[in-house]
This record gives sequence, structure tokens and C-alpha cells, in this order.
Amino acid sequence: MARYVILEVYPPEMVQRVVSSVVDLANRLLGIRSIRGSIIPIEYHRNRAIIRVTTRFLPYLRAAVFMLRKVENHNVLILTIRVTGSVRKARAQARSIPFIISQ
Repeated sequence: MARYVILEVYPPEMVQRVVSSVVDLANRLLGIRSIRGSIIPIEYHRNRAIIRVTTRFLPYLRAAVFMLRKVENHNVLILTIRVTGSVRKARAQARSIPFIISQ
């Protein structure tokens, strides 16, 4: 089973770099198990990203989000907005849920 995680990233201009760092860190936490698992960025919407992750590797993604505080010597804030079971719901919720920090 796959889950879709909606992340909100601040500063907004670093969304793609932050998400790639989160995926790299989660894969490092997984180690050799990452061969069978998958953590794949699906879509970006403003300062939000949708990431597809298998159910059994969801805790590793959450740990990576929690651990990552700096990317390229910039402080970043990463918030998990929602975890859903379908990409259609994730896309709709990424666009409709109000932003946590107003810009």
C-alpha cells in the first residue's frame, strides 16, 4: 500500500531542494531496505510537496522530516500537513487546506 504525505516547506523558494534532502535522509535511514521501498516526490504546489511512500517506510520519512533542520546552510521549517491514501485526495487537499504560516 502507498500513502501520500503532504509537506509544507518554509522558505518557499527551497521546496524542491528540501524535499530532495528529506528523501535522501530517509533513504539513508532505511539503508539496504530502501531497495524494496520507495519514497518518491510526486508533485509540487507553491510551498507544498506531495510525496509517495510505502506504508511500512512512512515512519522513516517522518523521522527524516523531524531530523532535517538545515539545507545548504539555510534554516528550514518542514511541516507534515496530512497523510492520505490516494493521490487524488492528496492533490485536492494540498490545494484546499489553508497555509499554516501566512505569506
